[in-house]
Amino acid sequence: MIAIVQARMGSTRLPGKTLKPLAGRALLWHVFERARKIKNVSEVVLATTTNPLDDVVEKFAQENNIKYFRGSELDVLERFIQTAEKFGADGILRINADVPLLAFDEADKLIEYAVASEPEACYVDVSTPTAVAGFEYATLEALKKTREAAGKDDPIAHEHVTAYLRLTPGFAKHEFVKPDEKYNIENYYPAIDTQKDYEFFSQIYSKFYKEGNVIDLAEMVAYLKAR
Repeated sequence: MIAIVQARMGSTRLPGKTLKPLAGRALLWHVFERARKIKNVSEVVLATTTNPLDDVVEKFAQENNIKYFRGSELDVLERFIQTAEKFGADGILRINADVPLLAFDEADKLIEYAVASEPEACYVDVSTPTAVAGFEYATLEALKKTREAAGKDDPIAHEHVTAYLRLTPGFAKHEFVKPDEKYNIENYYPAIDTQKDYEFFSQIYSKFYKEGNVIDLAEMVAYLKAR
């Protein structure tokens, strides 16, 4: 089981967000700092693209001792399959690089559930609004099955990796795991997609982050709910 962080510089809404600084460190650095606290993965690797814009992402990986793979920019599904094959993984925890407060304890819980119940994919249950977001589990075989079933003309399957597993009735066994209620919060957006999002998380990191200690997501949620 490995965790794969997908990251690229070519965001249309906020170009270059992957390496934008939070408390003096790149967003991607913080994502890896938190992802490396997930106990139930053997390693955390980076999947970026062959677009020359992402040469700086490769350089970041090299400077920070991060293993990486560069693949298709548009076919993210294929990029994940090739990354998993390169690192010999049968199970994959997919992590988005634009969620600066990854709930690594909940990621561990999701993996434990997946190992016990053996679904082909496993997701966070967001039926109750939660701050937990930005990761999901799938087997390599399930991704290969998606590639075969979806063909080359399904942009959702190839861009969103596990969406086909979840949205196609009867196609795959998938489960949902409910996060701890301490993370319940309404009107909270967990990712950095716009300049406004970046400014919000810059303020959060300025207030809560201390070098060598990750931000306690539950503490941050309690702070926001008390405002």
